[in-house]
Parts: sequence; structure tokens; C-alpha cells
Amino acid sequence: MRGQRLFLSLGLAGLLSAVVLADARKARPLEPVRKWNGVMRENENVRREAPASGYIADRGAWEKLWKAWWPKEPMPDVDFGKQIALVATSPGPNEVALSASLDEKGDLKVLTRSTLAAGPGFGYAIITVKRDGIKTIKGKPIAPAAPGGQ
Repeated sequence: MRGQRLFLSLGLAGLLSAVVLADARKARPLEPVRKWNGVMRENENVRREAPASGYIADRGAWEKLWKAWWPKEPMPDVDFGKQIALVATSPGPNEVALSASLDEKGDLKVLTRSTLAAGPGFGYAIITVKRDGIKTIKGKPIAPAAPGGQ
């Protein structure tokens, strides 16, 4: 009886994995328009300025993040009418990589990878992708594009 349950559980897990993989294959990778990544060692506290949603869809939020992370650097222009910015961080001096794909329903899937070094600072990655066809991010609706890309 116990062996049958284990076999049934493993079979169900395999079936669910196949469904997830088949669903992932339907998604097309999105090429980043722009990207930034690195490690912030000077001020770990600014990590909290990263958006909890994992993305930025308007100029005001972009400006807030940019000024917190790079106060002396000129802010790059992003047309939020046509693009969104995906943001990921990782504690410690870690390399972070982001990739995105869009499924048939318009749901943006985001994959974040990071090294696992301990120490001060935080790693970050930001990519901008075209908004075309994006209706949701990880199943949650996103704000419509602002008029004039603001």
C-alpha cells in the first residue's frame, strides 16, 4: 500500500512537471532593450528602494530608484509607454541575472538567477523589455502605459 502511494505520488509529480514544462515552452523569450547589473557595496540600505512588485512601469518610480542607487549618475531615459523595467536584487556581493519570456496569454514570466556569496552589499539586475503584448506579470495585472511614456 505504501509503495503504491509513493508510485502514485511520483507519477503525479512527473505529470505536473510535464505540464509546467509544456507551458514554459509556449512562452517566447523577450530580448532586453537595455540592462544594468552589478554589486552595491557602499550602502546596503538602498536595496529597500527596489520595487516589491519586481518591476517599474512609470517614470516617477524609475527616478526614485535611480536617485537612490546612483545619485551622481545621469538617469537614463526609458519610454514607459513602450517599455517596463524588471528589477531583481540579491543579498550579499552576488551577481544577479534576469531573463523574461511572454506566454500566449500575455503573462510575463521572470527568471532570476544569483550567485550565493556571503558578505556586505547586494547584487542587482535591471532589464527593460518592450510592453507589447504584456497583460500580466507572474499572473498579476500591470498598470496601463502612461500617456506620453511617463
